[in-house]
Amino acid sequence: MRFKFLQEGRVVEAKVNPTFARFGVAHPLALSSGTNQANLERGPHMCLLQFDANSYGRFFEVLPEEEENIELMVEDTASLVLLDLFGEATVNDVTIHFSPASHMGQRDCSIHIRAQCPSQSFKLLPCTKEYMELAIGKSLSSLLKELFGPITIECVMVQPSLSVWQ
Repeated sequence: MRFKFLQEGRVVEAKVNPTFARFGVAHPLALSSGTNQANLERGPHMCLLQFDANSYGRFFEVLPEEEENIELMVEDTASLVLLDLFGEATVNDVTIHFSPASHMGQRDCSIHIRAQCPSQSFKLLPCTKEYMELAIGKSLSSLLKELFGPITIECVMVQPSLSVWQ
């Protein structure tokens, strides 16, 4: 499958891997333009992952006062989940924030994770954006539930790291 897209003001023709076609991007190793040599050296196409969740409760398995240690723990947990799903991953940012305790002792906890994964290495089928988001959300929330109690997923988003137009 081939299609044309605009890159640096020029029309470039590329071969498209069906996995990448779902995301609307060409596989960087298949680009036919000589100006894309840098893409050839970068290796596999990475997708950007955003995961946002909330928890609300009185008791957590972690101490809210130790946000930095909790962030490191969540980073390790997220890395393991993404390694299992993709074979490799880079967790770029983890932010955990606890609200002050209410008069009843209840607290809100927000969890934000940003990562990069090679989309063509997704190990489950079907290899669609929607299924990736579902699998990531399910896997991360079940492990985070052990630390924070019931989790409400606000957002799981997988986006290609390249912008392409047909």
